[in-house]
Amino acid sequence: MKRVSKIIEYQKVINRLVAIRDYDLFELENICLCRIGHIACWESFVHALEDLLANGSINKVGNVVFKKR
Repeated sequence: MKRVSKIIEYQKVINRLVAIRDYDLFELENICLCRIGHIACWESFVHALEDLLANGSINKVGNVVFKKR
């Protein structure tokens, strides 16, 4: 179940992580799910990632997620 509070939490964590270095999508997913929630929150993680990609905050090429520089 997607919840706005979880989506925002995921967005904050994703932004912090990719600001440090580039991440493989699988690695990023595992870190986020371990820090914030469990597999039931996967939809919220995907929604957060899609939002960040859509608004241009981050980029994804193949399986690598990175911050625009």
